[in-house]
Amino acid sequence: MATRYSLLDLEIDLAARSVRRAQCILGVTGLSFDLFACLLARSNAVVSFDEIMAVVWAPAVVNEETVTQRIKLLRQALNDDSRKPRYIRSVRGRGYQLIAQPRVITEASESHAERVDFPRLQRGSNRLSGRLLSVLALLFGAVLFRASDHVTVPGGSELLDRARYYASIGQKDNNDRAIVLYEAALQEKPMLSAAALGLSFAYSARVCLYDFPVQWLDRADSLARRVLQSEPRNALAYEALGYAADCRGYIDSAIADYERALELDPRGLDPRGRRNALASVANLYQVKGRLAEALKSNLALRDSGEKPRYLDVQTARTLELLGFTSEAERLYAHSFRLYPDNIFSNVAWPQFLMTHGRLLEAAGALDEALARGTDRNDLQLLAAELALRRGDRRAALESFERARAMRSGSSFPATMVLLYAAQAPSTEVLRERIGTVQQAIDAGDRWPLNWLEVAALRDALHDRPGAIAALGKAVEAGFLDKGYLESSPLFQSLSPEAGFARVIATITRRVEEQRRAVLDSGWVPREMLLASR
Repeated sequence: MATRYSLLDLEIDLAARSVRRAQCILGVTGLSFDLFACLLARSNAVVSFDEIMAVVWAPAVVNEETVTQRIKLLRQALNDDSRKPRYIRSVRGRGYQLIAQPRVITEASESHAERVDFPRLQRGSNRLSGRLLSVLALLFGAVLFRASDHVTVPGGSELLDRARYYASIGQKDNNDRAIVLYEAALQEKPMLSAAALGLSFAYSARVCLYDFPVQWLDRADSLARRVLQSEPRNALAYEALGYAADCRGYIDSAIADYERALELDPRGLDPRGRRNALASVANLYQVKGRLAEALKSNLALRDSGEKPRYLDVQTARTLELLGFTSEAERLYAHSFRLYPDNIFSNVAWPQFLMTHGRLLEAAGALDEALARGTDRNDLQLLAAELALRRGDRRAALESFERARAMRSGSSFPATMVLLYAAQAPSTEVLRERIGTVQQAIDAGDRWPLNWLEVAALRDALHDRPGAIAALGKAVEAGFLDKGYLESSPLFQSLSPEAGFARVIATITRRVEEQRRAVLDSGWVPREMLLASR
């Protein structure tokens, strides 16, 4: 985990809680340091007042004036003038942001010139973004309420209660606080399964949500298996196993574990745990191209009680793939309008518009999402594709670079930077990159979208047959987004190929089979059927 950063002429050490300029320690301490760390964690994205209050002050209740006064103190410590800010910018009515992008300080960076290293593939759920990941990332939504709710079992303690609270906030620093408390609870009671499973989910969240090394998933997996040794029918332990596998991109294992969790709790004795597993498996059914099963699970989740905020978007995605476009559009638009702070809505709606050729609307929705503070790598990749459609390759590269910086463990943005850089990559570099993706697939990472990355790399090698074959592999693995393949500028050069038409025809056939099964099923709501006619 990175603990040292540079911001212009500042050096920030999170572990030592110190800020230096020219080897002199500045007076950034206490809440001022916590506030600075909160801004640092979001790179140079706008951080809202609500997020700052949740990360820095919770559980205490404060107002915007408190944040403003603390920003003033932080600026004084940094010798930063609010009228001509150098480090921290005020964004009227929204919050604050760092003016420059912080950089990780490593031993190598202190002694060598900066170079670009492409990250090793770690997991399907974080690796691919933009249209390639927009709704796959919805599985992250489950953990935002999962980590706080899933351990409500007897035998808890004050440590456990506080751990649940911090995990529920869903921010990196608070997830770290939760981990410290879960670990302390386990030290008090080593066999406390609630603490072990809470810690397992929090470790997995580090990788899935906060770009930590994949080794944390080994710890998450080990904790869940330890609980299963003494409680072999613990549904929540299987859910934790599934989440760890999910974050690795090991879809088949994750599905099996989630299904086992549902099987062990068929009556919903742990309602929230069951809803979490149902939501996650529905998402993975969709990824695997099992659209009818995904829709049925999403509808069951909708009828199970408390509805997660991301559910409309997840359901809309499945409906979109099945060709129920009108109902999908209604759900996307409704969620985008109703939940301006929902990161999944802010990504999914502009991407839907882009895929369906409504480029001006997509650009407007993208600008609105960014104005709301949702500056994620998903949106930067979307901005890059829109720039490519305008023929602005330079703007596209800048957006790809921002996406890569936001998600250092993601392979796809790094590959796009490679492919769209001013200097074309060598054949050797391209082949090495393909080999890296293939190794991840062979190791068990079964995300269909891995093959789209291979297709783009093969196309850059002018290997059209190989690129088409990779698209076919993606479809075999479950990728059924015909609209994206037909509209994305990333694959435009392949569209004249006869093999491309065959890939599209295969997707059309598979989707139509499942669409007919849905229409004939009897479990689809009448209003959805009417919208599909």
